[in-house]
Amino acid sequence: MPHKGADPGDRAVAGLLSPRILAEMKAFTGFPAVPSGYDVAGDWSQTYRVWGNSGRFRFQNKDMGYLKIARTSNGERVEFLVDHVLVNADGIENIMKASIVCRNDELASPVRWRLETHFTDASRCLRPELSMTLEGAVEDGQAFETCQGKKRRLDLASPFTADWCLIDVVQRCQGRRLEFTLLEGLTKVKKGHWINRMETELAEKLAAEGMRPFCVYQIGHGILPRQYWLDDADRVVLILSNAVMYVLDDDAQQKKEDLVVELIKGGVHYEY
Repeated sequence: MPHKGADPGDRAVAGLLSPRILAEMKAFTGFPAVPSGYDVAGDWSQTYRVWGNSGRFRFQNKDMGYLKIARTSNGERVEFLVDHVLVNADGIENIMKASIVCRNDELASPVRWRLETHFTDASRCLRPELSMTLEGAVEDGQAFETCQGKKRRLDLASPFTADWCLIDVVQRCQGRRLEFTLLEGLTKVKKGHWINRMETELAEKLAAEGMRPFCVYQIGHGILPRQYWLDDADRVVLILSNAVMYVLDDDAQQKKEDLVVELIKGGVHYEY
């Protein structure tokens, strides 16, 4: 049923989200220019706007925060610095900051990591009782994590990688099939994952728009399927998972800030 005051252009989204449907919904209008000298195997920083879809073209779609990942390479090791912020009702923020040191292999296999999570209240003050710090490492072939003074062994079968590292993996894999165990959010072990190239009927249109004519598809236990779409510089520019999109957007952090200010003033979370 249409909602009261519905946009006449509103309708249900039929099928999975795709770059074509999202462009039609005006969820994005393009991607940042490729930085000079950009190399997927070198040092880079990429920021994504997090956006949620209600299942309709115009009604109750919303920005939800941002994800920033910076990669630095040091020969045998790569390090990722992660800044991930999700915005909830009343402008309350879930802030996640991580550093992940990995082997410089095809899966960017983590060797040690640190995660800090924080929450703010509706006055933008941190709630220290909700904060958490976690540290993990691979020791003698076994993975361990220490959180709030308690150490536990992770049932991490090799090969494994972390979800925040997968952007780097996808950018370098050239669409090859890879199988792995997933360490989601640096806290949850999820087995039986793989990525592979998936051809698309949008090939000609995507190629004309500077994107690869295929996506890399991820599937495995405990997640909804994910699509990683790349441009012709092999940057991941879109990540789609059911009703959530991560889109490469240099202004994502400022858009998050504007959203929080609006919500604290009593505004609505939705774009439309």
